[in-house]
Amino acid sequence: MIKQLFDALTLSDSERAEITEYYSTYHKDSISPLSRSLYDEFKRTGRRIGFEDVYFDRRRRLAGTFMMCRAYGDRYLDELCALIYAVCDEETWALPAHTAAAEDIRHEIDLFAAETAMTLKEMAYLMGGSLPEDVRERIDAEITERVINVFESRRFGWETAEENWSAVCAGCIGIIYLYNGTPVPERIMDAMRAYLRGIAPDGACMEGPGYYSYGFGYYVYFAALLREFTGRDILSAEKVMRLAAFQSSMYLCGCVPSYSDSDAGVRPLMGLTNMLGSLFPEIPAPDMDAVRNDECGRWAPYIRSYLYKAPQKKAAAGEAVYESSQLYICRRERFSVFIKGGHNAEPHNHNDIGSLIITDNRRQLICDIGCGEYTGDYFNDEKRYSILTCSSLGHSVPIINGKGQKNGRAYRGNSFSAGGGRARLDISGAYEGDITLIRELEVTDSGVILRDRIEGAESVTERLITDIKPRVSGGATYIDNLMLDRPASVTKEPIKDHSGCDRAVYLLDFAAGDEFVLKITMKE
Repeated sequence: MIKQLFDALTLSDSERAEITEYYSTYHKDSISPLSRSLYDEFKRTGRRIGFEDVYFDRRRRLAGTFMMCRAYGDRYLDELCALIYAVCDEETWALPAHTAAAEDIRHEIDLFAAETAMTLKEMAYLMGGSLPEDVRERIDAEITERVINVFESRRFGWETAEENWSAVCAGCIGIIYLYNGTPVPERIMDAMRAYLRGIAPDGACMEGPGYYSYGFGYYVYFAALLREFTGRDILSAEKVMRLAAFQSSMYLCGCVPSYSDSDAGVRPLMGLTNMLGSLFPEIPAPDMDAVRNDECGRWAPYIRSYLYKAPQKKAAAGEAVYESSQLYICRRERFSVFIKGGHNAEPHNHNDIGSLIITDNRRQLICDIGCGEYTGDYFNDEKRYSILTCSSLGHSVPIINGKGQKNGRAYRGNSFSAGGGRARLDISGAYEGDITLIRELEVTDSGVILRDRIEGAESVTERLITDIKPRVSGGATYIDNLMLDRPASVTKEPIKDHSGCDRAVYLLDFAAGDEFVLKITMKE
């Protein structure tokens, strides 16, 4: 079916213009080199961005040039072949951060090595004889040496990972087996089952909306092809259907809830969303504009955004309650509210039990900073929670006795209930000491009433986070069109965002006693 969809693809004038713009953004007169010194920067400094910028630019350019071939014919074929050869010539397809302990980086299979192999194989499969024979042979030789032979001779930790790695790596390799016309090893299926084990019983993805699109996306891309090529169905399980529906709940007014290592700027992927619309027509699409690609220029969602064009109804405003995951969203006409419980050992964990987000129709006002810059320290548990983006001190939760929450599965929300515009979380277990901390939320027509009840604490500081410069005036605090009915003590803090860029956030602190009540009003 995917080959038939590709062969039958008719591009509109606007789609051709869009493809041309994407191609022009990343086209250069030469192919940027991936030097060993650039690769070694991670070992020297812990920074990933220098190598990854060039690496992902190559993949974006590869995808854009492929689509120019599809849109305008063979005049772009030589450039496409040159790019394919350049990728095949790369010393490794894996990222430095994932091969730091590897003796043989060429034969390491991480997320991106698997994605690269799948990208090249799918391009060759879709183009068929239109791609020169020597290019197709080079692709097959590289994939066989770097991925298939390696996978068949070794075991990998991601095969049992209960998060996105299992779905992405196994999904990509499984797709290669399908295109090769060879049986899919049961190890691939075991890895897909491991991914689903990491999904909460209620269908929530605790890695955040960005990693939802990533991990579940590759689960769906593989599962659809598995059913097409073999008839084997791993899509109709009840848990998969709940996970498919999760996306439409996870988009607020104007943005997403950026919990864990997600980001407020994440948008639904058009290819995945349209595929879900085709596979699960009863599930609505998020009420937010979808994008064709993500920040890494991934091929799989990009090509599927053109192949799958199923219309879908948009999700209506309302509320969503995920009881086992302790997530609550309430969408009103002018604003949205999100609060989470859970535990502090979730995939891509932040210490964020009780974290609150409030948005208007444009952006987060009370925010979750989301994903920081990925560095060596960021994934070192001894250092991760000293980084503001991961620490509870960088989330809208109380500070008890001068300390934030602790990380680890033992630190968790004890109980959770929500519905009817209200949420109640016992977040006592996120902190050290014999305390009681009950957080309650009431969503009104004009805003939110936040109420915390605390017992057994010597001192309490209530903290809210925003990346909009607040104004304190007349006994109240204003964040754009949001009014808090208490004056805050405001501290500006610098951070590095996921792209490594400097950014400022503001910490709003309020002294509190045994009970803290804050009325938050959305002004007209």
